[in-house]
Amino acid sequence: MSEPIFTQGERSVAELAQNAINPRTLKDKAFKELQQSLEKDPHFLKARPIIVSMAEGREGTVIAGNQRLSAAKALGWATVPVVEVRDATEEQEKEWMVKDNLHK
Repeated sequence: MSEPIFTQGERSVAELAQNAINPRTLKDKAFKELQQSLEKDPHFLKARPIIVSMAEGREGTVIAGNQRLSAAKALGWATVPVVEVRDATEEQEKEWMVKDNLHK
């Protein structure tokens, strides 16, 4: 198995898809706080970009950052910072999703 390849960049929010198996959701108050936090400090997403799969059949699917993507969309942002992941297995992606949601 090859090592995953990570590439940083910017992507249109329209090109990104929420992950249907994302285990985390935010209640209204927490989601509003996330929106306010991103609006106040949009550079935070550069420090903690949205992680996106580029695997065949999963291109543009969010591995980590589903709620940040939702908040960016709600704020009307056209693009967001991302880390694109290539050559990762679906199991690795699921594991990273769970880890990202545990470390909040």
